Amino acid sequence: MCAATAAYGQSASSDGAAIQQFLRAADSYAFAHRQADRRPTVPRRVAEGVLLTPLVSAVLRERIAAAVKAGCPALEPSADSFAVPSVGASIADTQPLDPCVSARLPKLPEELDYRVAGAAMLLVDTHLQMVVDVLHAAFPRRDN
Repeated sequence: MCAATAAYGQSASSDGAAIQQFLRAADSYAFAHRQADRRPTVPRRVAEGVLLTPLVSAVLRERIAAAVKAGCPALEPSADSFAVPSVGASIADTQPLDPCVSARLPKLPEELDYRVAGAAMLLVDTHLQMVVDVLHAAFPRRDN
């Protein structure tokens, strides 16, 4: 029983560290965005995996799966909705993330939001209306 408690403590600790890393990266992005708003500079370039690192992605997938298991609506993409925009693309064809699911995810700076495209969750810049990072296979598959 002690080993199980220790394993849970380590898991919760590593999850917390991943979320802390993600929040720092999101805050850094938001700070750079605010600086660009104040000065006529080009916003910093974005690339997939910068904010949603593999460790952060794993934690967010677990939180999304837990939210769905707890009763949040499961994503039901249609067969033709699997196109995922790339980083830097417009968010025009994306959908808002269900509030029940987003409540389980880390709170973002006002410049960023969670959106959905296909089976992916997107991190988007709401002011620039563009994709900042992509969490592929974010939603658990529904067993029939």
